[in-house]
Amino acid sequence: CEKILPMMAGSQLISTNFICDTNKMAIEGYCDYTTEDGQAQKVNYCDIYTFSGAQITKVTSYLVDKC
Repeated sequence: CEKILPMMAGSQLISTNFICDTNKMAIEGYCDYTTEDGQAQKVNYCDIYTFSGAQITKVTSYLVDKC
């Protein structure tokens, strides 16, 4: 995550859908950002969080480029 922080400066992360269960949560959305060469980009994502009590034990992320 630290490696992509400079690339994500000025980006907008928009969450559009949440699904919650006893020990999992899925968050769907998209990110608008500008590449180093000034191109506007949009990437859709889905992050799945697994919990044990109040602690996150696993995060799985899926990205879809060129929406």
